[in-house]
Amino acid sequence: MTISPHADFSQRPHPLQGECRRCGKEHSLCLGRAPVLGAGLMMQLISRGCLDGGGPRPATGVHSTLPLFGENRGKMLGVLEGVDACGKPVVLRAFSGQFNGLWNIDGWVPPLFDIQVWQEENTRTEKEIKHLGAVINQAQENDSTLLFLKRRRKLLSRKLMARLHELYHLQNFRGERAALGDFFTDRRGIPTGAGDCCAPKLLNYAVLHDIIPFGITEFYWGRTTRSKDRVHGRFYPACTEKCLPLMGFLLCGLEERQRQRIS
Repeated sequence: MTISPHADFSQRPHPLQGECRRCGKEHSLCLGRAPVLGAGLMMQLISRGCLDGGGPRPATGVHSTLPLFGENRGKMLGVLEGVDACGKPVVLRAFSGQFNGLWNIDGWVPPLFDIQVWQEENTRTEKEIKHLGAVINQAQENDSTLLFLKRRRKLLSRKLMARLHELYHLQNFRGERAALGDFFTDRRGIPTGAGDCCAPKLLNYAVLHDIIPFGITEFYWGRTTRSKDRVHGRFYPACTEKCLPLMGFLLCGLEERQRQRIS
């Protein structure tokens, strides 16, 4: 299997942008040098075959990139360039969702929630959901309790997702805070995976650690998606459904902070 980058700069995405519902203005963040840094990360992934920065290249293991080229397919990775409070250049990296079952890996920004609390909430209810699933699988089709059990399982799943979404905390460059539910108010609710993509994780981490971004980009790494909308090694803009509603808020106040940091 050949694993090589295809950094197609002719298809570079537009700057990250979005309208903030609180201030009513459009905010944006340019690409800066992030695509170049992203291409460098691609070469590191090829050389090492894993996400961690040290040790020999592993053929297997939780940090290995090999599973991204298997049945589970690939993942979006993101890079943000910025300047810290001392004026020192900083490069942040993020992966979307979980990587081989891990929410956090050294050298990569963490998710928007407390991992331990998330795991406690998920474990507590997931056991009951799995138990109901086992009972449902063993029940006869004409069992009078079957419909009740299915409804109970569905209700538990919805309540679990609602509780997990409440754990996500977002903050922008004005110091304002928000919850995921503030951005998805229609009947469809919060999309699965909202808040887990690279751009929200990178921006939120930058805010919390007083890092002022000057560039950001994302690329796809791994086996092409079944829908063919993501191809290995290519750069893509932040997704429309899950990320765009968050971008305006997360970027709000950045322009002023950029001017202050470089003045």
